[in-house]
Amino acid sequence: MESKQNFAMENEKVKNTLHSIFNILFYVILVSIISILPGWLLMYNAIGIEINVTPYSMEIFVKTVIAICGGFVALMIMLLIIMLNVYSYNYIKTIDGEWAAAICCSPGVLLCLLIINMGTTYCGYILLYDIYHAKLNVDEKHEQAVKIITSFVTGWVHLIIGTILALHCCVEKINFGKLCCCSFMRTNKIHEASGIVICKNNDIEV
Repeated sequence: MESKQNFAMENEKVKNTLHSIFNILFYVILVSIISILPGWLLMYNAIGIEINVTPYSMEIFVKTVIAICGGFVALMIMLLIIMLNVYSYNYIKTIDGEWAAAICCSPGVLLCLLIINMGTTYCGYILLYDIYHAKLNVDEKHEQAVKIITSFVTGWVHLIIGTILALHCCVEKINFGKLCCCSFMRTNKIHEASGIVICKNNDIEV
């Protein structure tokens, strides 16, 4: 009887061990599949790492392993940034209110900033390399990274200059003293119509 119980317990342990191994292998394969594409783009397209290993099949294997590791590190950094953003959002929300948290740490605002930066970088690339026909004299493996950085800077410089010129040419200068006076008179009339009188010394009488 005891031997049967021991045998059943050993079988249960073996099943649990195999189940744990299967889960580990599943998550390793899943993370590898998710990490390989961003890692490949980051390591070989953006950074421009060169690997020469013989035979060629071994070179592909080494490149794949490096891409998976690079993609995994990049995804972990992104996950850390997201966690810090969520923590900052909750912290600011408890201290300064929901409005300040929405401005500083809202995922929607961060997504809009990301889209704006991507669009500005693309416009800067068109201006710098398609219209101005700029040429780079850098190492080929760093050319892509340099193009991205210079396009980003060029796009934002043109955007800032264009905004300043638009504000200078199209927006009239506002007399803030007159604006505040008009706003006070308008507010006073509204409250007088509702039975509330606002005095200049900020006292309120009903």
